[in-house]
Amino acid sequence: MWLNANHSDIDEMASEFSSTLQECVDKIAVKKVVTQHSKPWISRELYQQLQRLRKLKKKCTLRKSPANVAEYVKLPKDTIDKLSRAEEEWWLNECNKLPRFGESQIWKIINKLTNQDTSTQVQPIKKAGSVQAEYVFSDTEITQELENYRINKVNHIPLLEVESEKEVHNKVSNLIEIAKNSDNDNNDLINADISDYEVKRTFGRGTDTPGPDGISAKLIDNADRDTMQICLKVLWNKAWCEGRFVNDWKKDNSVVIPKPGKDCYNDCSAYRTVSVTCCIGKRFEYITSHSSRVTLMLINSPICIIGVLHKRCLLWWRE
Repeated sequence: MWLNANHSDIDEMASEFSSTLQECVDKIAVKKVVTQHSKPWISRELYQQLQRLRKLKKKCTLRKSPANVAEYVKLPKDTIDKLSRAEEEWWLNECNKLPRFGESQIWKIINKLTNQDTSTQVQPIKKAGSVQAEYVFSDTEITQELENYRINKVNHIPLLEVESEKEVHNKVSNLIEIAKNSDNDNNDLINADISDYEVKRTFGRGTDTPGPDGISAKLIDNADRDTMQICLKVLWNKAWCEGRFVNDWKKDNSVVIPKPGKDCYNDCSAYRTVSVTCCIGKRFEYITSHSSRVTLMLINSPICIIGVLHKRCLLWWRE
């Protein structure tokens, strides 16, 4: 349907793509409830064994016949043996993965596996600029207070001098005019469709943490590769040709992380925020930024632009 949908809205296409993936996951994926008491070595077989043990315990409580008691005495021993073997195999498997990482990364993995992470939890935050000590406690208020703190902090940092900033704007305007000029030799490169090779390079990139759409990188990578490549190519080329960035890809999940070694965790400066955006949008941004960077180099631009966020754009001159 997408191949003939030349007049479809890109936001609707992206929403349809995410919802279709989620429907497929709900139909075929095996769901597992994870709690603070969950153990990674508990497989479905062990789960069924534990369920059988609970049912037998209830059956033995209601009717303590010799057969029920004998079976109940035997089953816990088998369950303990299976749990011990599963735990030993899991730890052995995790230890075999360690030589692939560097020394610093190894210790992070060990601390995570052994639950030795001593990072401080998010505490009540003192409101900035308040005459008296006012604190916020809810997650929403803490996140908003941290965002205001970061925005005010960025606004007070002069990124460029006035003359230099005007010069940069003039250079960027000239680059836009060059890109619009159909007689330019590099215009075909910047306006070319996203190729199969570019889409293929995005597989396996980025973290596996899902964004607001709930679609993880592992879900994209483990799906049928040919079908997924066709869908992504059609979707990304639609956005690229229209010069638009899907609205859902602009949304993010903000996570507050305490900085280690701080004396007071009631100040905004003791925390940093991490914004997790959609995996599909991040991979699209990787393709477009790479294409733009190559085009700037081919036209011998004296300026290289890295990033597109307002007041967070890093620019450096190539003499």
